[in-house]
Amino acid sequence: MTVFSNERNKKSVYARAFRKWVPITLLVGTGLMVTIIVVTMVLTREDERFVSQFRETAKVYQALFHSRVNRHLAEVDALRRFYEGSAEVDRKEFRSFVQPVLSVYPDIQALEWIPQVHDVDRRSHEARVRKEGIKNYEIREQTTQGAMIRASRRRTYYPVSIVEPLAGNEAAIGYDLGSEPTRLAALERARDTGRLTVTARISLVQETEKQYGFLVFAPVYRSGVALETVGQRRENLQGFALGVFRVGMILEATIFGLQTAGIDIRLLDESAPDETRFLYFHPSRMRQGPSSATPANIETHHYSRIDHIEKIELGGRQWSMVFTPAPGYFAAYHHHWQAWLAFALGLLLTSWLTVYVTSSLRRAELIKTLVNQRTAQLRESETRQRTIFNTMADALIIVDDNGRIESLNPTAERMFGYSTSEVLGQHIEILILESGHGDYDALLAQCEAANEASNQSINREIMVRRNDGTVFPSDLSVSEMRLGGTRKITVIVRHITERKQAEKKSRGSQGMLQI
Repeated sequence: MTVFSNERNKKSVYARAFRKWVPITLLVGTGLMVTIIVVTMVLTREDERFVSQFRETAKVYQALFHSRVNRHLAEVDALRRFYEGSAEVDRKEFRSFVQPVLSVYPDIQALEWIPQVHDVDRRSHEARVRKEGIKNYEIREQTTQGAMIRASRRRTYYPVSIVEPLAGNEAAIGYDLGSEPTRLAALERARDTGRLTVTARISLVQETEKQYGFLVFAPVYRSGVALETVGQRRENLQGFALGVFRVGMILEATIFGLQTAGIDIRLLDESAPDETRFLYFHPSRMRQGPSSATPANIETHHYSRIDHIEKIELGGRQWSMVFTPAPGYFAAYHHHWQAWLAFALGLLLTSWLTVYVTSSLRRAELIKTLVNQRTAQLRESETRQRTIFNTMADALIIVDDNGRIESLNPTAERMFGYSTSEVLGQHIEILILESGHGDYDALLAQCEAANEASNQSINREIMVRRNDGTVFPSDLSVSEMRLGGTRKITVIVRHITERKQAEKKSRGSQGMLQI
């Protein structure tokens, strides 16, 4: 008997423990589950925020780079206009014009003048340039081995005649740009379209660092001639204003002094074939050692979901800037303290979760009830006001602060013979005669003064007119009201023709009695 009693007591203890701890376990389990979900959401949101910051930074760099290149293109175009507005430009004038630009933008490799020289004029052109002080000048071309030799004979040449700065660009003097296919294609496109044209990537003849460059051609034509067709533009071409640029110099000048640690930047020419798309690579300062920026690993790149690409349109070509976070970028700048804070708060708030949700639901229900009640009251009030407006016996006109009509009630429409749409926006003096009754603006001023003094309206007799031109006497009551901070004027007009007739009849009767 005792054994059975002990067994029953054990089962009772287990049952009480089960009933006590199961709800607590469920609550703790729910709290932990919610906490884990919140922590996961915080981590995801933090990652998204950090990636978004990375992309915004990339957009800033792209905007700065694009702006700088556009300024350089504008300087080339300004040089073109300088030539078009001058009868002749000598070397001294050229130097004076471009020197301020070169001093401000050291990343411009050179600004040049490229005349169009026909074969029949080649010798005279070379003699003239030598006479200007360029010793041993001749039109040259470059061999496949890179040596400069006298250009072979061709119908037309496009030699570098003037270049600034001369120091560092001596190798370009006399070089026939038409002897190299990439340069020739760009200058012919510029000649035929009349627009600034950017070349595909090239190796400059004055390049010493194995860095890619590009040219910007701006065609210069004879002044005062028609240039509507390709034939006319070809016939009247004088030469080209030319900008010479090294891609890397422009990019490095753009981001100089900016916080670019951790971001690799690649410049690509999307208009070029795959094998010649690569333009320049700016390695992040986080990369270790010079080997990270060698051609073996910069001209090929496998894009990831984090890479950000911005497009740039330049002189008929489309470039792209590819921004890539370097290894260690996220680890260096990305800290998950928000996730740890969320985890701690989740544990702290688990015990209050049920109470909070219950109270929130009750509060939401109460707010919903109050909102429904208030909505019903507003609807009832609006209906009541609209009923009064539509059924009042007197004409009611509402005007704005300038006396422009905003609405009429039905009585006013019948009294004046106008619909609201006919007088909407017109001045109220279309209904109220001025003759003998003063200016309406003065009446409004009296109304404002009376309202400030005792919040009363202005009442007076006045003549009003209908749509058909007839006039009739009326009592006019003008008062001011404020709706949401906006001043409105209410004008109540009462037809008093019958009252006037009665008064006249009464005065006539009294006169007869006196007689």
